[in-house]
Amino acid sequence: MSARFVEAQPWWRPGAPAALAVMIVLLATASRHGFHGDELYFRMLPPAWWYDDQPPLTVWLAHAAASVSDAVWVQRLPAALAAGAGALVAGLFPRLLGADVRVQRIAAWAHAFTVYPLLMGHVMLTASLDLLAWQLVVLGVVAALTGRRHALTWAGAAAGVACWNKLLVLVLVAAAFVALAACARWVLRTRDAWCGAALLVAVGGFQVGAQIVHGVPMLDVSADLVARHGALNRWLVVPLLVVFVGPPFVQVAWRGLWWHPGSRRAAHPGADGDDGGGRVEANGWRSGPADDARVKAFGGVTNDPFSTDDGHAGRIAPDPPQQRTGPVLAVMAAIVLVFALVSPAQPYYAVAVFFPLVAVGWARAAADEEHVWRRAPIVVTANAVVAALICLPIVPASSPAFSIVSALDPMQRDQTDWPSLAAQMAAARPTGAAIVTDSYALAGAAHQYGPALGVPRADVASWHNALWSLGPPRSDGGTHDVLAVGGDEHRIRAAFTRCDPAGRLIAPHDPFGLDGTTMLRCSDPRGGWGAVWPTLRRLGG
Repeated sequence: MSARFVEAQPWWRPGAPAALAVMIVLLATASRHGFHGDELYFRMLPPAWWYDDQPPLTVWLAHAAASVSDAVWVQRLPAALAAGAGALVAGLFPRLLGADVRVQRIAAWAHAFTVYPLLMGHVMLTASLDLLAWQLVVLGVVAALTGRRHALTWAGAAAGVACWNKLLVLVLVAAAFVALAACARWVLRTRDAWCGAALLVAVGGFQVGAQIVHGVPMLDVSADLVARHGALNRWLVVPLLVVFVGPPFVQVAWRGLWWHPGSRRAAHPGADGDDGGGRVEANGWRSGPADDARVKAFGGVTNDPFSTDDGHAGRIAPDPPQQRTGPVLAVMAAIVLVFALVSPAQPYYAVAVFFPLVAVGWARAAADEEHVWRRAPIVVTANAVVAALICLPIVPASSPAFSIVSALDPMQRDQTDWPSLAAQMAAARPTGAAIVTDSYALAGAAHQYGPALGVPRADVASWHNALWSLGPPRSDGGTHDVLAVGGDEHRIRAAFTRCDPAGRLIAPHDPFGLDGTTMLRCSDPRGGWGAVWPTLRRLGG
């Protein structure tokens, strides 16, 4: 490890350059394609306290952005801010472990410009905020293990707020509980742990309760995804984990995986990890003369909320209770990974828990002066260049190379063709007819671009996920003509008195796999919308 230790500067400063850089890059490239299909869906949903397929926070932010501007970059501003905040948080992990400023900076830059954070920062999805939430929860666990007071209280609060965005955070909370119970039970007996649990229930309990009261429709959505893609997703979990974390960082994550407060490791070899320049603390890092200067710079007592300094010269962190402590992070990661393999609704569900491991791993790699640490600037830069080429819309959609890029990153093709698809639906519908779709993304496209094409937003509806609860188009109980787009053709024909073919959608880049989707001109729902609408409902991906 370098002779430089944690310096007397604000907690946010080491990670600030990386955070600012990634936000600028994300916002500069945000508008090169167009809205993502999920973003169009969020913009169509009216604000509500809960939805069938997700909590409401991302939808609220989408509406707040839409109230300011229709510009794509405004829609994606919260995602870019979350990506920047994620870089700051990544730098805090080595800081808590007493690693020096250079390690904190490397951890921040490595996180900011690897694949998954760039993907989630470029578009405004529920996973964009979820990644930051998982970082904060794991940060609280690490801080608690290194003796930081109130850490689990803040972790519980972060998890509670995250429940308003994506309930997947409860898997992380469950994994943390099991890991602490198995490896550091003394942490669960603290008042902070109980306060954190209380805040989690108080803040996030409403969303869990809303799902239970309504029959947990999110389970139906997940079951549909597993039924349709589960076999493939299960095979993709581990390979995508490597790609999303960044292949050069896998060995760094492995080092972080086995960290625990009892693992004594000094910067240089010596008797019991002490080479005469200081002493090893219980958090696994050494204090010495450089730290005495740091304490003096703070006047003996630090106000740094992310420093584990207790105000005594020569000490980086207070010793946590001398209890037997195991590899908590390894157990947490294993539980989340098993969950992703058993319930593979999406192959990326386990990814977020591994980014804190990378941040912790940088501190351990630096302490041992491993090869990956000595070459860290080169490794981080090379990974950033490749990640940016894959994840950001650098290649225009009109370029022949776009087919290669979109094959590597399907999210790029999911940001194209929506205005054209809306125009095709508008042209195919009978005069005065409504547009009803089997895909929330197509409904969102018609809702976003339809008014300029003569399609009132009230004439756009979908029976897919939360849009079904909004009811049929022009919910007046009458019968009228519709253009039915997508879905089970036999079920649709059975629901209407008459249906005639109206062609197929043409989507050159095939967003959401919608190229070739059938369109039917239908009239007179059998028994009226009240009888037909419940039979058409679809919960799933």
